[in-house]
Amino acid sequence: MIQCILCKGKQLKNIQKINTNSIVDLYKKELNIDVGAEFAGVKFVDTFKCKNCGLVFFNPIITGSERFYEDLQHMTSIYYSDSRPEFFEALKYINEKDKVLEIGAGSASFSEKLNTAHYVGLEYNQEAIEKAKSKGITLIKESIEDFSDNHVEQFDVVCSFHVLEHVSDPNTYIGSCLKTLKKGGKFICAVPCSDSFYSKNHNHVLNILPHHVTRWSSNTFKYVSNEFNLDIESLFVTKIANPIDYFEIKSRTLFFNFIFLNKQILLNKILLKIFHKIFKKLNRTLGLYKFDNSEKYQGINMMIVAAKK
Repeated sequence: MIQCILCKGKQLKNIQKINTNSIVDLYKKELNIDVGAEFAGVKFVDTFKCKNCGLVFFNPIITGSERFYEDLQHMTSIYYSDSRPEFFEALKYINEKDKVLEIGAGSASFSEKLNTAHYVGLEYNQEAIEKAKSKGITLIKESIEDFSDNHVEQFDVVCSFHVLEHVSDPNTYIGSCLKTLKKGGKFICAVPCSDSFYSKNHNHVLNILPHHVTRWSSNTFKYVSNEFNLDIESLFVTKIANPIDYFEIKSRTLFFNFIFLNKQILLNKILLKIFHKIFKKLNRTLGLYKFDNSEKYQGINMMIVAAKK
């Protein structure tokens, strides 16, 4: 029986079954990347939501290969961003004497912003490791699961920026992160915000396999804090840059969720484009976005800062 990959719960709602050919086609059209080999003969994937912890995950779980991430790095120049809003928010919670561990460090852009003498970064992507090396920063090519066995309670801060949504076993991943953290230390973790309509946007190619294997909400992080004995000090959500665009995405998503109850992840691109063009015209002509409650806007990313009890 399939169970939740976070809480092991068995009360799951099957949101949607997706033909992997549709995913391959979407990656090709949107990013000109061929992900066919990533699925290795898998014809369909299911999308489940756990009724216990709220996590949304795909089954079977297919994580992207190193080649996949190298292709992404070449096709999307901002893939390893050096100016994420979460970076600057995280700096508020890190002191110069703190020992900092970052998992999935990319090309080590965050470390360049730190004012601390002790930093360790873990990274799998060899191209990113070489880029960091060219800046004089040495990263370790090792998983947090292996690294944690020899570095128990050695760090004051453990950072994970947009890694958790990529891992196939989030329970073990979080446990390993906390294993390296001193009592009272801070766990800083950023993920896409599934409470946001940006993340619920249909045909959001980077929010499906083989890129993202899970989707996280604020309620799921509340479960995490209770399960792993954490005290959440802050829940930071990035700001909406353009409320007009957000309203159009929100309206489009709600409309298609109503029309296609069993297709809440992937939709026909032609239908999506036609609806968006029509609604965009109406919205900007009539100013429909003005009737939306801006206080309910959710940014595309969120980050928790939690202390280990």
